[in-house]
Amino acid sequence: MFSTINKYGVSLTPIAEKDIETIRCWRNHPEVSRFMFSQDFISPEQQQAWFSSVSQKLNECYYMVTFRDQEFGVVYAKSLDNQALYQAKFIEPGLYLDPASQLKSSLLAFAPSLALLDEFFSQGQCEQFTAQVLTENTSALRYNKSLGYVIDSTRSSEEILTMHLSAQQFEQATSKIGGLLSRY
Repeated sequence: MFSTINKYGVSLTPIAEKDIETIRCWRNHPEVSRFMFSQDFISPEQQQAWFSSVSQKLNECYYMVTFRDQEFGVVYAKSLDNQALYQAKFIEPGLYLDPASQLKSSLLAFAPSLALLDEFFSQGQCEQFTAQVLTENTSALRYNKSLGYVIDSTRSSEEILTMHLSAQQFEQATSKIGGLLSRY
């Protein structure tokens, strides 16, 4: 269904069943879960049911992020117009990193998002990415702004900010970061 994406020094590999316990541990970690819309603890059974559901879909994909064979995060893309991902014009991305990884505080933390956004802007039909961020998640807001996202005040609330990104905004904002990461 989906292929591995190798860009900016990282590999984004569609998740496999062997990955789901690692992903569940990261997702349940307080550093990660406190910034999720649902902060409920996820059981192994819930994780298995989730994986069984998403592994069959063509309109969303979850990728394990690796750098030099070290897994350090999960990035995903979901069609907002229910089209297959590579035909979707509007996509919602997401990312969370292993809370114990030293890479989360490095320039490489941008690589998974750059690889994903670049892939769907250049190889797909995507016109716009839309992210929703809890207003208290200031690091995600800064991160998204550095990628070129702008806040849509007409679709935001006190708790959740909606942010949009076009291909042009992405290219303008990330040319320096992409150049630095291309050395990996």
